[in-house]
Amino acid sequence: MRAPLLLASLLAACAAPVPRSAGAPVPVVATIDDALRLDFVVKSKIYPEAPDQLVLTARRSGVSLWDVAGPPRPVAHWAEERDVEGQDRVGDLLVVVARRGALLTFEIAGDRLRHRATLPLVTRPTPGEAFIGDGLRLAGGGPFTALHVALRAAGGRTHAFVSAPVSGELLAVDVTDPDHPRQVGAVDTGVELIEGVGLHGHHVLTAGFGSDGRLRVVDVADPAALRVVGGLDAPAWRQLIAARDAAHPDLLFTAGWDDPGGLVVFDVRDPARPRVHGQLLLPALAQANRVALADGQAWLPLERSPGGLAGVDIRDPARPRLLSLALGIPGVDKPYTLAAHGDFLYLFGSRAPKMVVLKRPPGGPP
Repeated sequence: MRAPLLLASLLAACAAPVPRSAGAPVPVVATIDDALRLDFVVKSKIYPEAPDQLVLTARRSGVSLWDVAGPPRPVAHWAEERDVEGQDRVGDLLVVVARRGALLTFEIAGDRLRHRATLPLVTRPTPGEAFIGDGLRLAGGGPFTALHVALRAAGGRTHAFVSAPVSGELLAVDVTDPDHPRQVGAVDTGVELIEGVGLHGHHVLTAGFGSDGRLRVVDVADPAALRVVGGLDAPAWRQLIAARDAAHPDLLFTAGWDDPGGLVVFDVRDPARPRVHGQLLLPALAQANRVALADGQAWLPLERSPGGLAGVDIRDPARPRLLSLALGIPGVDKPYTLAAHGDFLYLFGSRAPKMVVLKRPPGGPP
């Protein structure tokens, strides 16, 4: 199908009550309802330490582990703190961020999840920033004191770098001893409502969901003396929710939230001077909220109502092209996050406590 006809069909499908798709099909193979564990899942990730284990964090359901070696099944759940978002793992250490402004450490041992410690985070918003934070909370968005996290193990120590949206800070927490985490540093990034934390070597790339569209680079080699050392400015990458894979160690694949939206690929070989390597931005891909990589493909949930799912061919990352787009997927309204595993995609929306499993089209040779 020619590109203009493809886009026309996709845009027309936005209003359809039944799923519509173009390009490679992405059929639904299962839907799992679980109000206890799947209420507003916001981060879903599979780590190399456990390639058949899906880790979920949710704004109303806490933390859960799922076995995805076969049909998905829950194996562990922790919900003493229900409103959590960011997560990252190194070895058996899982670090999770609570939006009220706390960092949680866990031990994962097989299918067991054990909470180790909770550390209240110290942030320093200006009076104006605090006013904006209060407005977000009163508007029903909940707290945004802290949001996302990336872990770095170096020099015998492990540090967590946490985005603090209201204050615009990047925080550094020493989690080498998971039972006694310590906040050791902070820097004002100048980013409005800072969100994503993309780690490459000893640099963090970050941007925010505010309106300024700034990407900033922070040198984190010394966690007690964080320094902003570079950046770029453009609205398409203002969230900087990103993913990397082993096939492209010096590329950062990011979801482009705005309209047009889609996928932006950054070359971070020189992390202090990132540059755009490739991008696919279309009105049909507006509000791309997360990105998951699998076998030369990038998958983007489109967080609008009813929203949908976009697949992008990234075998040539400098020239990403639209592979598939499905809209109005049953069981998912406002798709928010997803994960890829083998032949399947696991998709979560913000309006219903469900996991929708879809069959991923196969990748092809370059």
